[in-house]
Amino acid sequence: MESNWKKLIEEVIAEVIIERGLYPKAIYIAPNKGKKEEIISYSICIWEKDYPDTSTDSTLPDRNAVIINIKDPAKKTRLNALKLSSFDASVEMPSDVEYVDNKTPYWIIEKDSNNLSIFFKRLIEKAIDAYRPKADTFACCSKFNQCSDARKCLHENLLYSKACFYRKNLESGNIFYGKNKNI
Repeated sequence: MESNWKKLIEEVIAEVIIERGLYPKAIYIAPNKGKKEEIISYSICIWEKDYPDTSTDSTLPDRNAVIINIKDPAKKTRLNALKLSSFDASVEMPSDVEYVDNKTPYWIIEKDSNNLSIFFKRLIEKAIDAYRPKADTFACCSKFNQCSDARKCLHENLLYSKACFYRKNLESGNIFYGKNKNI
């Protein structure tokens, strides 16, 4: 099953991780095994590591959210895009979509790697934007002055900090502290 699609997606994931300032493995491809331990599909996942981070293992992390499933029925790589509706309608499905059982959309991966890269990048970005962290909301961390001056969250774990109430204010343009205070 492993073909060019996996390498292409890994490149897109690496690009998004760098652009979003996430830690390695925050987004990754995980194999899904069947009853006989053979790989039957793959999932692109979001992993929010614990905060504070106590991990020392380099194995695949636990999955917090599955963005999309990828499988290879009858040697045609297809994406199970069922979860797309939970993100944003602006991630448009390519034109060659099939529907299985009249409800689950699939996309047969085409040879145009540029379109595929754009599709996956948008999908992953929308999933990160919609991601709900494991933690309940919290007021802010000790970096509220530095975040205010930078006009963005500077927390070391940007998935965990999606629970920060002050980060939500910063993203809305409401700055309560520092040289950029506007409230």
